Amino acid sequence: IDQAAQALYEQNIGPMQKRAFSVEDNIIKEMSQKYPNIILVGHSMGALLSLLLSEKYDCVIGVFAVATPLSIKVNLKGFICSLKVLTGHYDKDDEYVIASYRAWSIPKGTWRTYMGWIPRYIDLFYLIYLTKKHLPYLKKPMLFIHCRCDEFVRYKTTKILKRKLINHNYRIEELNKSGHFYYPNGENEKLINTFISFLNQLKEQ
Repeated sequence: IDQAAQALYEQNIGPMQKRAFSVEDNIIKEMSQKYPNIILVGHSMGALLSLLLSEKYDCVIGVFAVATPLSIKVNLKGFICSLKVLTGHYDKDDEYVIASYRAWSIPKGTWRTYMGWIPRYIDLFYLIYLTKKHLPYLKKPMLFIHCRCDEFVRYKTTKILKRKLINHNYRIEELNKSGHFYYPNGENEKLINTFISFLNQLKEQ
């Protein structure tokens, strides 16, 4: 799903267009031919897409959503880190920036290229709107990971989830020291263990 979200940037197609979900749909359809049960795992925009697609396919049995951007921001740390990633001017030993660079999965480009992403950010706001609208109707098990030091996702997101998902099968786990892309060693292990626990929960259902 994160690869599909990336395709929205690279292929210059957004969720307000008819082809918006074609990439994600094709991925899920292809996987469903091999696997009867699929768990959608998404980070950031990928989390939004995972939630929106979860009820569309019977083969999807759960959603693991990390850093779901239902309420967004950009703090100074995130802004500076983004500039370093975009310009390529950063210390190669800076684990924080390296984690952001790897998560973006975008080759270095020109400012003209980056300006072309603006419509995609408009699409992001539309995806947020759609997700909030559909949250009360989602029935699959969901596990949300919220990072307290997230540079781009407000803590308000957890309040939106709790308000929209009353009596739903979901959990929210928080990582106190992690950001949008960077997870310190201890919390990286917690993230992995939480995901494994979610898998075991789904197996028992």
